[in-house]
Amino acid sequence: MDDESKITIDVIDCMTYEQPDYDEKTTKNTIGNFLRFTELKKYNEGGAADVAEIMAGFPKVNYRHYVAPSQSLPLASLMDGTNSTCTFPMQMLGRQDGANAVNHGEGYMHKQMMEWKQSEEL
Repeated sequence: MDDESKITIDVIDCMTYEQPDYDEKTTKNTIGNFLRFTELKKYNEGGAADVAEIMAGFPKVNYRHYVAPSQSLPLASLMDGTNSTCTFPMQMLGRQDGANAVNHGEGYMHKQMMEWKQSEEL
């Protein structure tokens, strides 16, 4: 059997890891509350939750960096596909988010994910 501790994984998540903001105006009706529920469910069951499950199953692996967009990506501009409106702003955001992940140090986000997974308060 191979030694899992020799495996190093970097994760790049294409979805934002920030919880969607609460908007009192849009949650005053059933549709607004349902949409808020689906946003929160997607956030809680999204990439970070999947990574936390994998980490629990393979605890000896070195989970080095986790990178996710720090802000929403401009989905409407994807249809344009030009460098100035679509790819360049995403590249710049990705570079900044990647640099931030490296500056936080190895395992930083993964430790926070496991703390979130194991804590009943969080």
